[in-house]
Amino acid sequence: IAGFELDLGDAGSPSNGGIRIDSVLMDSDILDTDKAWLTLKSSGGIERIGLATLTEEGIEPQEGAVLEGSADFHKSGVSYPVVFEDGDQLRMYFAGLSQDINQIGTATSSDGETWIIAEDPVLSADANWESASVIPGSVEQLDDGTIRLWYSGSNGEEWRISSATSDDGINFSRDAADEAWLFDAGAPGEWDDSGVRDPWIVAGTNADGEDGVYLFYTGFDGDVWRGGAAFRSSTGNFERSWSGRTESTRAVLPITGGMFHPDG
Repeated sequence: IAGFELDLGDAGSPSNGGIRIDSVLMDSDILDTDKAWLTLKSSGGIERIGLATLTEEGIEPQEGAVLEGSADFHKSGVSYPVVFEDGDQLRMYFAGLSQDINQIGTATSSDGETWIIAEDPVLSADANWESASVIPGSVEQLDDGTIRLWYSGSNGEEWRISSATSDDGINFSRDAADEAWLFDAGAPGEWDDSGVRDPWIVAGTNADGEDGVYLFYTGFDGDVWRGGAAFRSSTGNFERSWSGRTESTRAVLPITGGMFHPDG
């Protein structure tokens, strides 16, 4: 069945230009109900972060925004919320926009609705390959309490994926050496040869019984975006999903006709 759950304007005027679910928190020890955090785009193109409650009947968006751009690195808007439990509080990473550059900021909350934003970005658009934009994708909470933030970076022409780690959720060190990235666009001619972004990390075991993490992401061929997957064992590098029929990497979420996202 093709269709959509949320429509333009469902969260009030801040969502008249677009609405997107970015983060979901279920079975929380802090919240009484399952929640989702949204990016809301106004008809004028300004992005804000909204909140919705998940029920058996569907998704119930709250009117208005719970986080707006206000000053410094996020004065032109906030988007792409990633929310998770960090001890006895909720922590959000988000993209803050200023002077056409996205940087990653953080905020904390006790209820998911009222947020305290840290003054400075936790990850700036510094390296050449990510000089135009860094956007949070997902969080991996490691056994030793370390937070690994997976993010997308762009130089204004091509998107790539990397990660950074932190002991306190605020001060991060990039995981890739020499200002590089961890997951590149595909080889020329492959379905994702023009860019990769939107990383979502899930721990798992592959068909060979190796423990590691699955990376779900979006890939661009210069025309449309599709969904892809790759696996990395604890001792190896990422290996993309493979098609034995075509003997090439393959998308796991292709574009189909008649849906509301014809461009990816």
